Amino acid sequence: MAASLLWIAGIVLESVILFRLLKCRLFAHYPFFFAYMAVVCSLSIALWPIYQFHYVSYPKFFWAKQFLNLLAGFGVLFEIVRKSFQRYPGARNFATTVLAAMFAILCGYFAFRLLPLPLAVANEGLSSLERDFRTVQALTLCGVLVVISYYRIDVGRNLRGIMTGLGLYVGSTILSNVLRIHLGPTFDRGWNAIQPYSYLASLLIWTFALWSYAPAPAPEKPEEIDNDYEAFAGRTEAVLGTMRTAVSKVNRP
Repeated sequence: MAASLLWIAGIVLESVILFRLLKCRLFAHYPFFFAYMAVVCSLSIALWPIYQFHYVSYPKFFWAKQFLNLLAGFGVLFEIVRKSFQRYPGARNFATTVLAAMFAILCGYFAFRLLPLPLAVANEGLSSLERDFRTVQALTLCGVLVVISYYRIDVGRNLRGIMTGLGLYVGSTILSNVLRIHLGPTFDRGWNAIQPYSYLASLLIWTFALWSYAPAPAPEKPEEIDNDYEAFAGRTEAVLGTMRTAVSKVNRP
């Protein structure tokens, strides 16, 4: 009964968030987050009757749902990076390139290692893939938080709420996975409690944070991050140039 109520509460909150995103036209400002919520809500509604009336078939769809959620969740990460550094194109391009590379590596691993496997074996691999995806999400969020804290960037209520809700859910998922690995089946009851409640808390955070549009104020010194980034890029290019020169001298007859 508790699981059913949590599932229904989740669908209701997801629907409310989508409604507010549409009503306030927030989808135009946060399209990746809107797509994420649309995917999550659609899958929750679609799998509800299977979970309730044909649970034996539910595990076949569970990891497919999780994988689609992870793909959509990576879009939210791109949005967080893009919005956090929208006035700093150098830093934004660097961060999105690194994030895209990590995303491509994880998707390549999934495509070449898990797709040819039987469903039962692939499900175990998807569990590991989820852990890797969540770890990348956590590292990305931590990196963004460090930068915006160091440079005192005000990202606004909307984006701050998106980051807080995602961070809460990702952090609780990683902690649950670690405990599940070390404690085994004895942690199943804890897993069934932590996951849905942490996700419900994230939905509540997103509901309040995205109730209306609250853009980030213009920074006082928008060039500082890019100055640091350009200096870092210049030093890197100088080092690479020195290395190329040294290699060319070694290769001369």
